[in-house]
Amino acid sequence: MSSPYANVPDLPATPATPATPATPPTPDVPVVPVVPAAPRTSSAVLPLTIGLGILALVGAIVNGVFGGMFPAAAPVEDFYNLGITLDLVAVAIVAAIRVLVIVVQRRPRAATASRSVNVFAILAAVFAVVTLAGWLALGGAEYWGDGMDRYMSGAGGVFFLGALWVLALVFGEIAVRRGDSVLNLVLSIGALVIGVIVLVGSIAAAVIYGLGLSA
Repeated sequence: MSSPYANVPDLPATPATPATPATPPTPDVPVVPVVPAAPRTSSAVLPLTIGLGILALVGAIVNGVFGGMFPAAAPVEDFYNLGITLDLVAVAIVAAIRVLVIVVQRRPRAATASRSVNVFAILAAVFAVVTLAGWLALGGAEYWGDGMDRYMSGAGGVFFLGALWVLALVFGEIAVRRGDSVLNLVLSIGALVIGVIVLVGSIAAAVIYGLGLSA
């Protein structure tokens, strides 16, 4: 007896699936770490603060030494000289305190591209301009323009505007650390430069008078 499957045609053989070639191992690629921009720290302005303190302290010493050489019969000149010396001592003390605070804290601040202007920069610039204008108007321009005749003309404006002068220097130093914009830096550095000009002018007047080169 024949098989029932004798007339069933043979099915075509299923072709074998080609083998997927093995993926070659990927070589190790070194990973370069991304280093963020270094943050600006409070200690970045430490040299400026130290320099301001040293300048004020040296100025106070020089002003006081030559003030001690003033003529005996010059009570008003002595009073002016003492006031300016105390102003410089105040700046030196504030700068020393600021140095201690900066060294102790050293808190990093992320670098920013801020366009804002710190209020200390504005105040420093205003106080510095007022001090310079007042100094020149109250005798400074006359003193340096007419042959440095009278110490009171060279130092009177600085004496009367001493508080604004001190604040211009102190606020200018603070604003350098706190601000990030170019305008902020211009205002704060400008205030410091004007304050130093007034400082040098007043001390020079004391040196000239102490040496007996002016009345």
